[in-house]
Amino acid sequence: MSIMNYMKKKYIKVFLPTILVISIVLFIVISTVIRKKDFFYYITKPVEYYLPNKNLNMNVNIYSNHQNDYYLQEEAIEKLVIKDQENQDFYTIKLKQIVEENKILIHDNKTFYQYRLSLELPLQDILYLQINQTVLEIYYLSEEVMSFDIGTIIIYNEYPSRDLNISHLKGVVNNIDTLDVLCGVGITLYSDASIVVNDIKVLNEKITIQGSNIKIIEDDNYENSQAINELLGGAYQVLDIEDSFTPFLIDKGEKKHYLLPLGYKEIISIERLGFLIEYTIENTSYTQLIEPFQFYKSHKNNYQVIKYEPNRNI
Repeated sequence: MSIMNYMKKKYIKVFLPTILVISIVLFIVISTVIRKKDFFYYITKPVEYYLPNKNLNMNVNIYSNHQNDYYLQEEAIEKLVIKDQENQDFYTIKLKQIVEENKILIHDNKTFYQYRLSLELPLQDILYLQINQTVLEIYYLSEEVMSFDIGTIIIYNEYPSRDLNISHLKGVVNNIDTLDVLCGVGITLYSDASIVVNDIKVLNEKITIQGSNIKIIEDDNYENSQAINELLGGAYQVLDIEDSFTPFLIDKGEKKHYLLPLGYKEIISIERLGFLIEYTIENTSYTQLIEPFQFYKSHKNNYQVIKYEPNRNI
């Protein structure tokens, strides 16, 4: 073998592995630089999650400006926690599935991709629980943590329908402080027995029924946007949370439409509400549930946008 051929083979054996190592290092450096320049944006829309206490499953939608987002992969997640920002209570929850849906959202000239998180709350023996200002915290194997504002969780007991026939649910929505506010709810009640309605409660502790202002409406063909003070025939105060209730009688076979004015602890826009009606028949007490009902659809998007910079030191 000539010296030239020997040197050529030796050069190849040394040079090629060196080039490969350099290429890998350059790739890592370039990827790191690109990653450092990259930010993750997320969108949630806080809503009310009504969960019957026998089925504590819920779906939360999170929008990301990344497809195949690392932070929304089941394999990257260590645990999930929901926290009540008002009193700092927290609950560890179960992640059942994450699905990247074939849906997009355009916001601020950015494209966001929808991810559906299927969650289960491992809670038992709860008749009623409301978690206000709920934050979903996701803990990652990379020791990073992200927090998402998802709204309010309301857990309630499902009472069987018994004696009241409930129909013609109708919302009265007025614009207050630039917000669409559900100021009142119209409801038609009918029964085959004589019933005394002792109380009507809202399945949301932020809202009460102004019991002393309940009014019977002869004609339920009013517009949803009609001013509620016109329907009540008097002044309406949205921040009046006085909830004293005067029991009223529904005679056997009687059908009437009632307007229930709502009072708020703070002015907020809530589209869905459920109710509990407490009543008696021949001195026996019962409770009947009105399942959460969508009274209107707001045209305003209450988006919460998060900008996240990944932990570069991991």
